Amino acid sequence: MEDTQSQDIQSSFESSFQSQCLKALQLAKSAPTYPLPSVSHLTYKDYAHVYEPSDDTFLLIDAIYHDVPPSLSASSREDGDMVVTVELGCGSGVNVAAIAKAVRGARGEGGGGGKFYATDVNEVAAKTTERTIEENGPWGEDEGFGVFVVDLLGEDSAPPPPFWDGPGVDFCVFNPPYVPTPDDEVGGNGIEASWAGGLDGRVVIDRALGQIGRVLRGGGGVCYMITVDDNRPEELMRIMKEEHGLEGGVLMRRKARNEMLSVLKFVKP
Repeated sequence: MEDTQSQDIQSSFESSFQSQCLKALQLAKSAPTYPLPSVSHLTYKDYAHVYEPSDDTFLLIDAIYHDVPPSLSASSREDGDMVVTVELGCGSGVNVAAIAKAVRGARGEGGGGGKFYATDVNEVAAKTTERTIEENGPWGEDEGFGVFVVDLLGEDSAPPPPFWDGPGVDFCVFNPPYVPTPDDEVGGNGIEASWAGGLDGRVVIDRALGQIGRVLRGGGGVCYMITVDDNRPEELMRIMKEEHGLEGGVLMRRKARNEMLSVLKFVKP
């Protein structure tokens, strides 16, 4: 009986995912395409060590600029409160720069500012992100950044970042290593950490789900996550709902070469 109920529940999430896909495809086509934060300071030598912005990056940035303003309006936070964001796996740093710009645009001057955090297991990625943040300045006195070399998804003895034990973050950005690979390719701290996802591309994603649920602020904290269909995004939506209490849906969707990319949006009530 329990197996039948589980199958019925999963089927309902699959139906929900499929019904949202067309709308998400249309939104990705009709929404404005936003410029990538400046990467003029980066060269091919940098991209030997960090993930070069690609189609998934462009889709994620479009989703961030489109959705951050209404999500801020819909949250339970006060208008003057400082916004806190974190990116898991920051790579080149363009996503953390983009969400900082999106928050600034949504709140305007004197709107409360923000703390924008980024983490990566790759030390080169952390240093590259710091350079990207500087390249995309100047930033206001009420806009602070913190970049940390830490493995939040494994057994890391390093001290946790400031947001870890705080009241929760307003926005989490996650472009995970989603490419299906042998499991033994997962777990490095170099360029391979940006794409090697293990079985169904889910090894790192599955480790992250509970951490995302943990760090988001209740009352409207949002996570934007890139997936491909091989990752079984409808199953991710079910897990986030059943195990972590997050409402999930497909925000934007776009075909890129041989992949169908989706930006999943999870909200913590």
